[in-house]
Formats: sequence, C-alpha cells, structure tokens
Amino acid sequence: MPRNSTPVFVQARWLPALCVALAGPLWLGAPAAAQEGGSKEPAPQEPAPSAEAPKAAESAEDPFKPVLADGELKKLAKAFQGYFQASQKREGTLEALDEIEKVTEGIEKKLKGRRAVQLVADLERAMIAADERSDNVEKGKIALNSFTGAWGDTIRYAVHAPKSYRVKTGPYPLLLVIPEQGKAPEVALREQWSDAGLLEQALVAVVGMPGNVADWGAIGSRGQAGGVASAMQVIRQVSRAYSIDPNRVLIAGHARGAQTAIEIAALYPHVFAAAIARAGDLGTTPATNFGNLAVLLAAAGGNASQFERQARELGHQTVTAIAEPALPEIWTWAQAQRRQPHPTRVRFSPGKPEAMDSYWLSVEGFAADGKSQLEAEIDRDNNLVRVSGEGFSHVRLMLNDRLLDLSKPVRVVINGTEQESKLTPNLRAMLDRAALVGDRGRAYTASWRMEFTAPRPAGE
Repeated sequence: MPRNSTPVFVQARWLPALCVALAGPLWLGAPAAAQEGGSKEPAPQEPAPSAEAPKAAESAEDPFKPVLADGELKKLAKAFQGYFQASQKREGTLEALDEIEKVTEGIEKKLKGRRAVQLVADLERAMIAADERSDNVEKGKIALNSFTGAWGDTIRYAVHAPKSYRVKTGPYPLLLVIPEQGKAPEVALREQWSDAGLLEQALVAVVGMPGNVADWGAIGSRGQAGGVASAMQVIRQVSRAYSIDPNRVLIAGHARGAQTAIEIAALYPHVFAAAIARAGDLGTTPATNFGNLAVLLAAAGGNASQFERQARELGHQTVTAIAEPALPEIWTWAQAQRRQPHPTRVRFSPGKPEAMDSYWLSVEGFAADGKSQLEAEIDRDNNLVRVSGEGFSHVRLMLNDRLLDLSKPVRVVINGTEQESKLTPNLRAMLDRAALVGDRGRAYTASWRMEFTAPRPAGE
C-alpha cells in the first residue's frame, strides 16, 4: 500500500463478539453500541433519488461500478472469508487482516491512484462470494426444518430448493412467504406457491408463525419470538445453508399473511427487493417507508386502495396492483425486482423500537408511534447529506464511496444546522458490520453518529 495513502485498517472501537451476533436475529437492527466501528467520528466540539423516480447511486453512470477481474475478486473474497471465519472463532483475526491488506495492496498497484476501500461494488461482490455453502442440501422437494430461535423457542419452516440447485450457479433469489392463518408451512408451500418456474429458479421458504395471530406483527413477546422475529430468523437460517443473493430477497404473504408481510417490509425495507401481498388485507401499515421498495398488490383486500393512494401522494412510484393474478404472473413480476441497497433519498418512520435502521440511516431516541419521521437525501456533487424531520435524539449515517466521496470532508445539514467532518474509511468495520447484521450485500466503510437537531421554530 502506498505510504502516502490513508491506511485501510484503522483501529476502532470493537464490535461485539461475532459468534454471539451471528446467533441472533437477522437484520433486526444492530444496537447503537454495536455500530460504533467504521469511521473517525468528530469530537464533540467539532462541528437521496427524486420522489418521482428514485435513483439508486449504483446507476450506469456510477464511477464506482465493478472494476476487479475475476481473479482479483476471487482473492479478495477468499481473504474476506478468512476474516469472517477467524472472527467467528475469535482467533486469527490479525493474521486474517494481514492477508486482506496484502490482497488490497496488490489490487491498489493496478488502480492508478484509487484505493481498494473505494471500490464499493467490488467489496459487496467479494463479501457475497465469501460465503461458504455446500451442494449437499435437499433439492427438488419440500424440506421441513426447525431451529431454536433467539428467544429459546422452536421455529419451524418449510423450504424448497430448485432441483438443479448448485452453489456455482448461484446466488439464487429467495422468496420468503408468510402463510395464511392455520396453514402449516409445508402445506402452504405445496398448495399455494408451487409454480414450476418459481420452484426451479428460486429458493422458497415458508415461515411457521406463532399460534396466536395477534403476535404475528410482534418482534417478540412473553419469552418467545413474534412473527417478525420468526420471519427474519428464517431468512438467516436459509442464507446460512443456501447460496442466496441478498439483493433478491423478496417477502410475500397470503391471506392473513399479506398484512404481516407488508408490516415486516415496512420495518426493514432495506432487507428486501420487493414485498408481495396476495389475496389478503393489508392492515393499516402506512406507505411511508416504501419509497425505494417495490410492492405488488396481487388481488389484495381491504386497505389496498388506500395504501396505493398514499404511496402516490408521497411520490412513491413503487406500487403495482394486479386484480386477478395467477402465480406465474406474480413470479414474472418478482423476477424483475432488485433491491436498491444505496438509494440517494430515504424517507423513514420507525414502526417499532427495534427497527431503527433504514438503508444507510440508523436512528435513536424515538417513540414508535408514527410521529417520528425523517427524510434524508444524498447530494454527491456537493458531498452533502441533508436530513430533516423530528422526533429523534441521534442519527447515524452509514456511508461509502458510492454515496459520497470520502476522500473529502463530508457535510451534513440536520434541520438547517450544518456539521462537517473528515471520515476515515475502514474495511475492518465494514466486515464486522456485515457479519453482525447478516447482510453482505451492503458495504459501509464509514459511519458518523450525531445529535438530531430539532427543527427551528418558524420565523428564526
């Protein structure tokens, strides 16, 4: 690595033990204390796409599109894999970091001044490729599985892998299904999600939901996982066993499950490529958090029209409605969907205390009553983030060189109050966060936590 460049590996406050984190729910929002690594935060005294057409920062004009050749990508993925393994075992992490630095030094010799930490698209590709998976899984039939969840309860799910499934031909889309009330996972999969095209092209997993339907929209209660935690943990279990594309994870619900699917998608919009409500009521979930998440209302019941109208009023062009869709038509639509991992504009209203993340935003100190809302937008031309809203104590920005130029000072304006800081990209923090939250498809190399300045009174 050139001596005049900023080191890729900067000692930062350490994240919690990864072996513990990996045993927890997938992407339920890492605690604030667990998100501290990854950047040089300013000392206390120091100081997103249009609504009509959300624009992802990774467009064709993105200067940080993938550049690494297959051989270089393979080396980087192997080095990342070594670090993930060492972190989980709690030994050999320093040696693994040395190997990553060796690989990145070799890459940087060919980059003509660019640093490996800037190659966000390639970092994400390498993290995904670092997964170890086996072809020794059940294929071409429904497998019924169970595991002990984070609350000590048993969570059941049914999963079907394509008959032609092979790790080398992946990663594959994952369709996570919330079944109708009273329908066993394996029965729901066999009777309602058995389109030949779907089953041969994607992993389909159906969640065993709590017996009390009132708990389906809960994270956890009375010492057991609610429906939300059950669904998110099933994603993690399936992702551990199969080669899953994190940018093609879809959630669908049938009948009563449609409402829960929309509720979960609203809590974690950054996890999914799309949400599908099939032949069921939507409930009262607002459309606020769906500005960057595609939604299919497939013969959806009550409140579907209201949801669609609210989305339009917010400027979201993400909702599609089909009156009488067959499953092949639903799957055709779903195949075209991809997650926007780094949208330049985010509108977010937390629905539960545990759901505090949305894309590159993380918030603290809010009441989950729908009144705490914010809107944030990336202005890359000016290396600026504008944030407005109310009802929070702190906000954390998780950033990378695709969103902003981290070689320059970053400016943030919160409700008219401006701060500026020079952030230090950090590959170690990036890897730790990816392991902690279970999402290797989003690379954040720096973060900045700051107080959420209240809006100024009118007239000031």
